[in-house]
This record gives sequence, structure tokens and C-alpha cells, in this order.
Amino acid sequence: MVHFMLSKNSLLWQSPFALSVLIFLLFLILYLCINYFVKAISQPTRNKSIHKRSYNKDIPINIPPPHSAYRQTLKNTNSFQYDTFHYYQKKNFMTNRERFFFNLLHSEFHQDFFIFSQVRMVDIIIPIFDKDTQYNSYIKAFRSISQYHIDFLIVDKTNFSIVCAIELDDYSHDLPDRIKRDNKINRIFKFTGITLLRSRKTTELLNKVRYYIRYYDVK
Repeated sequence: MVHFMLSKNSLLWQSPFALSVLIFLLFLILYLCINYFVKAISQPTRNKSIHKRSYNKDIPINIPPPHSAYRQTLKNTNSFQYDTFHYYQKKNFMTNRERFFFNLLHSEFHQDFFIFSQVRMVDIIIPIFDKDTQYNSYIKAFRSISQYHIDFLIVDKTNFSIVCAIELDDYSHDLPDRIKRDNKINRIFKFTGITLLRSRKTTELLNKVRYYIRYYDVK
């Protein structure tokens, strides 16, 4: 009788219904396995997204969202870049020593001259190469001084002509790189005909400015 039941069951599995059930179970098992592996792979990305969202919660609500073009960049790269607003903060304009010397210059010369501070060299000096016909040379020369700035610039109020540039040096100018940079700046200013006065001592530097303005008829 047992043999008859086994035989009967074997015949049952050969029926179309039983075969359909078997195929369905196989597909179900395959689907569950694939779903498990997909979740396992995507879990680190999900954790990263959660961390990013929690980081964004720390951003003050009064900061505007990134520009639409930058949002598109984020969408394409899926990561923050250093041109986003998250990586910057306000800093003081000029050091205490520079502010002190600026006040000395302003109090003594403000009636006849404008005193500017932190002036980029490329705002008062440009390469001699023609930008249209010698573009590569122009850009190379421009970039070589684009990161340099002058501590102070004295300008005549009547015609905005440059009177002199001023560098208030400190001990960082003893470093080899700074010495090389200072020598380059000195040569450029001498070649362009702009007087550059520099010293580490505020009193000595102020006297240099006084002497230059008084005896060289720059007004």
C-alpha cells in the first residue's frame, strides 16, 4: 500500500498543476535570494545617505540652498565639492599690526591721498604680452603674480595716480620662499616704475613714506 501511495504521489507531481506550483516556488526562492543580495550591497550607500542627511541638519536654516546649477553638479557627482558654501568662514580683514599702520597712514595723509590696503598686484600691474596674439604668455605671466598682493597703496586724490606701494614686512619674510617672492616683486615694481617702500619697523616705514611724499614732488 505504501508503494502504491508513493507511486500515486509520483504521478501527482507529474500533473500540470503540481509542476506549476514547483516552478512558482523556485522563482520565489530565486527572487528572495536576489532581493537579499541587493539589500546587502545597497546598505553602505544607504548609511552614507543617512549620515549626509544628519550632517545637513547641522547647517543653520537661514543659509540659502546651493545654486540650481550646483545642485545639478551634486546630482551628477553624488558628493560635495570644495566650491560649495560649507567649507568657508569669515576672517578678519588685515592683521592687528596692519590695521595699526593703516591708521597711521590715514591720519597723516588722508587729506590729499587715498589709502588702500590688501591690493592685488594684478590690479595695478599687467603683463606686457598682447592678450589676443600672445594669450599663453599673457596667462602664464598673469598667473605668476595673481596671488600676490601689496599691503598698502597710496593714490593721489586728484587724478587717482599711484604714488607708492607699501609693504609692512615681518619675520615670515625670512623664509626662503618669501625671500624669493619678495625679490621677484621688487624687480617687477622697479621695472614698472612704481615705487615700493618696505620695512619691518612701523616707525621706519612711516618715515620712508613721509620722506618720499615730501621730497619727491609726487603730489
